[in-house]
Amino acid sequence: MPLSECYPSNSKENAMKKKAELPYNFEEETSLPYYRIVLVVVGAFYLSWWFAVEALLPGSFNPFLSRFAAVLCLWGVYIATFFSASVRKHIEWWFSFGTWAATFHFYYLFYNNRLDIAWVWGCYMAVIAVAALMQTMRSMVSYVIFVVALSVGLNYLSPNLSSTLFLPGILTIVGIAFAGLRSRLKLISQVRENALQVRRLLDATFEGMCLHDGEVILDANESMVRMFGYNHRHEIIGQSIFALCTVESARIGAANIARQVESSYEATAIRKDGTHFHMEIRAKMYALKDGLQGRVVAFQDITERKKNEQTKILFEASQEALRIRNEFISIASHELKTPLTSIKLQTQMTQMSVDRNDPLAYSPERMKKFVSQVDRQANRLNTLIEDMLDVSRISLGKLALEKEPTSMNSLIQDSLEALADHIKQSGNEIILKLDTDVVAHVDRFRMEQVIINLLTNATKYGEGKPVTINLTKHGSEVSISVRDQGMGIAKEHQERIFARFERAVTAKNISGLGLGLYISQQIVQAHRGNIIVQSAPNEGACFIVNLPAE
Repeated sequence: MPLSECYPSNSKENAMKKKAELPYNFEEETSLPYYRIVLVVVGAFYLSWWFAVEALLPGSFNPFLSRFAAVLCLWGVYIATFFSASVRKHIEWWFSFGTWAATFHFYYLFYNNRLDIAWVWGCYMAVIAVAALMQTMRSMVSYVIFVVALSVGLNYLSPNLSSTLFLPGILTIVGIAFAGLRSRLKLISQVRENALQVRRLLDATFEGMCLHDGEVILDANESMVRMFGYNHRHEIIGQSIFALCTVESARIGAANIARQVESSYEATAIRKDGTHFHMEIRAKMYALKDGLQGRVVAFQDITERKKNEQTKILFEASQEALRIRNEFISIASHELKTPLTSIKLQTQMTQMSVDRNDPLAYSPERMKKFVSQVDRQANRLNTLIEDMLDVSRISLGKLALEKEPTSMNSLIQDSLEALADHIKQSGNEIILKLDTDVVAHVDRFRMEQVIINLLTNATKYGEGKPVTINLTKHGSEVSISVRDQGMGIAKEHQERIFARFERAVTAKNISGLGLGLYISQQIVQAHRGNIIVQSAPNEGACFIVNLPAE
């Protein structure tokens, strides 16, 4: 649809309706700056004429106080526009009052200077100047009536003036002024109409927009006013743009302004009532007058989008948690069932031997084998249960440590002894490279648990190849590393393996709940240390534990 159909301009009723629909006074906003400038300039010029008269027409009737009183009428209206809403609303009439006062004062001087021909030309110049400043036909008509009334009254008081061309000259001037004003008003009307349409289009956009120079806001549309919880654009205009956002967002915005960044970025904004909301900002440099440049900024409230993103993240996290839970249940049921099945099988076989009165059922060798197997499976079951209990303690923040000065050399040796059968069964050679007399302030039981977990993984994934344990001390830090030569861990999995129920590989022939590294990391971090992994596929893995010595 053409723009002219959206905003018909050939109807006075439609024009008044459009203005009434505006959330602000368009006439006041566009005309007020003009009237303010003219009031100051006209007052200054009229005051300067006193000096010109003194210099060019010495001896003339030219009282300073009366001229200054006329100038105060102009400047008084200017000052009142900053304090009185009524004056701003009726600025056209107040401007007319000021110009009438100046015109009346000039006629007063003309009359008291005995109708000197020089003052006739002065009257003409004053009327022409004031008529040129009029912005509406209404103000022009009222001024013309006022000037004609003054001229007729002057003719009546000075009959000799009627024999001159003074009155015809005044009538000619106001007639020409009328003709010139019609074309000028038509042009002004078109400009205002165009400005009105542009303003309404900007105000109708869903995005908040503003123009700022440096950090000072020069203009803003209604969408921005509503977005930030204000009632009128004048509450925003003149503010620092950084006052509308948090300190961190202001810092980012200042950096982007300094670099003249035009790409979009996100920030946290502050409404008038102090509440915060998320917004996306796009900015573009804009040419101002006198070669200066400002920035046009578009704001979009993305609070709902952020909420949707957060909901999506929570949903995906819950789905991942369900996947991990299901995988854990599957693994746990298998891992817990395996030792129970083995124990049950051993007891069934022993029971069958007793039922058959097998003389070997009670033999020392058979009983020793039975007890050994049951004990091994019971220990395995106990380890699984302890791992799950540790996870619960960590989740509740109840992982207590009992730190004491501990020989890390003996701690590693004790860990190797605890895993002696497992290491023998795996076939891995253990290579020790230990500094002597390394002491650290740790919980011995928990740190032994970490070493056992790392050694268990190294032998589990080490493919029977040598496993190297290093123990070093550098200043106030103790470092323990366990390196295998197995399948290795891809980089994208190296962070994941420290999560609960995660394993480096999902091979069916490798047992475990996927809790060992998670528990180990939590224990090390509780000691104010860290655990890292260095690995690549088919190049083995090296787990390094760094601990403060004290």
